[in-house]
Amino acid sequence: MGLVNSYWALLDYKLRHVGLRNTARVAYLDLADRLQCVIAKRFPSVPVASRSIQIECTTRCNLKCTMCEISYWTEKGGDLEAANLQNMLEHLPNLKRVDLTGIGEALMNRGFLSALKILKSRGLYVTLNDNFTLMTEDAARRIVELGVDQIFLSLDGATKETYEKIRVGANFDKVVNNTRRLIQIKREMGK
Repeated sequence: MGLVNSYWALLDYKLRHVGLRNTARVAYLDLADRLQCVIAKRFPSVPVASRSIQIECTTRCNLKCTMCEISYWTEKGGDLEAANLQNMLEHLPNLKRVDLTGIGEALMNRGFLSALKILKSRGLYVTLNDNFTLMTEDAARRIVELGVDQIFLSLDGATKETYEKIRVGANFDKVVNNTRRLIQIKREMGK
């Protein structure tokens, strides 16, 4: 894609590559969030409820990427539990979008697919980042069945050599195959 230097350039990119329906929904959520921030800054006494949040479902990862702080942690990682997610959601009545992006690998959390089910059962727009090293066919099928709205693949190199030098512990060919399989499942299911 190259560097995007404005909101409008990003919107144009999304329209061309993501599709009108999803782009319109994301654009609406982004603009509503921006408007809420402006209102909150100008009128601090007006209560503002979050419409969009980012949740980290784990701080554990199966890789030791050169750019990631987890690679250098000595602390034990942890997972978000379904009960804690439910509690968060109960306190966010205006929530419309959840980004399951963080520094951990989501599929390391055994409760990850349950968390997706909880989020999608509430009609939320769900995005996630994944390194696709643990993306089994069953996990891919379940993610597609649940209707995750956007999935971003963390791929930091266009060649096996570059990628595996950056994403220590990953296998480029496996990641590419897992990605292709997810796309194939998505097409088979008409999603």
